[in-house]
Order: sequence, then structure tokens, then C-alpha cells
Amino acid sequence: MNNWNGKTLSVVVTSRNDDHGGGMRLRMEAFLKGLDEQAIRHQMNVELIVVEWNPPLDRPLLSTIMPRPSRGSPVSVRYIVVPPGVHHRWVNWEKNPLFQMIAKNVGIRRANAGFVLATNADLLFSDDLCSFLAHERLQAGVMYRANRCDVPGDVLNGANTRERLDLAKSGIMARWGQASAKAGGSPDIMRRWKKQLSRAVNRHLSGSDGAEVDTAGCGDFTLHSQRSQPLPAF
Repeated sequence: MNNWNGKTLSVVVTSRNDDHGGGMRLRMEAFLKGLDEQAIRHQMNVELIVVEWNPPLDRPLLSTIMPRPSRGSPVSVRYIVVPPGVHHRWVNWEKNPLFQMIAKNVGIRRANAGFVLATNADLLFSDDLCSFLAHERLQAGVMYRANRCDVPGDVLNGANTRERLDLAKSGIMARWGQASAKAGGSPDIMRRWKKQLSRAVNRHLSGSDGAEVDTAGCGDFTLHSQRSQPLPAF
């Protein structure tokens, strides 16, 4: 894998200290500790960019309360604060305190590594995924996706990432991606619509080899090269 500024992969997430989604602080702490532990285990050289969008003025910044990487960890963390004044420039700012996709774009544009992963701040990455990211040679011009599995909140009761992953594996409630049909996933009508969309996308992608595009996955794992033209995510 290519290396820019000492890092091979920039991971971009966004959040704010308002407990959005319920228990977000605990879920984000698990994500940060998980990325740190997995990076050490698999020797992933990672730059983590946390875009703190429209932080509440009456609460501390995430950068002051979130766990830092372990000593000697191959993870470096950079927090980028987007103040309320910038948030207020957007339509419907008063209805939506966090514009996630706009915030992720802020991080993507400031990423230093050769490959950028836009993801969410409450995920756990499996060992297989981290091994792939650490040891496979990622290709420019390719967009990488991964299935997401929804798991119960008691996964957070695990003492460490290894225990949380074990709890998650045994408690999958739904799977989102090309394997959705095998594990509950989205309703039939949504799967049919996404399959039609996949065919339409394939027809318009130059050099398509006919493989089905993964249009059924949520937009919480999109990885591509900084040097390649960004590919659409559906």
C-alpha cells in the first residue's frame, strides 16, 4: 500500500458532543479504542480525522474527553472543529445540528494519506477487515465497500475490542450490503429497487466488467484513493 506523510490510510468520521442517536459517547469511545487496538494488532498505519461539526457551546469539545491512542500506537488523531457559524450558512441548519456528509467531506479534503475511508464513529472493524486494510495493496480507481452488521447495545459491555467483536458476531440483528437477503436486511421492495439501481449504475460505469455494484450497503464505509476520481456511493 502506498504511503503519504507516513500514513497509509486516512479514516474520516464526524460527531458532536450531544449524544445523538443515544449513547453516542460510549459508542464513539468503543470505536476509538477499537481502531487503536486493531491498528496495533494488525500494524495499520492510520491517520484518524474526527470532524467535530457545530459543537454545542455548553459542552466540552470531543477532543478534550475522548480517549487518545495508546503509547506507540500507529494511529494519529486529528480533530477539526467546524464552528456553529459555518453550520448556520446551510439551509435547514436549525432542524439538523449535524450535516454528516458535508462534515465528512471536510475531513476528506484535509486527509493526508493516499487512501481515504469515510465511515461512522460508532463502528467496530472486524479482524478480517483490518488484516485486509493492513496487508493488501489497495488499488487506485477502485471504490471499496463493506457490509455492516447491526448488533445490540450490550456489545459495549465487552471489556475490550476482542470481547466486543465476539459479542457482536453472536448477536447480529441485520446485515446491510450484498448479503442483506441472507440475514434479514432491507425489505424485499428495497432490495428490488437497489438491484435495479445497481444494473443502471453498471451500464453507466466505463469499463464495467458486469459485476454487481454493491448498492445495498449503507453509506458508512466508502474507501477510495486520493489520486483517483471519486466514485459515487449509493
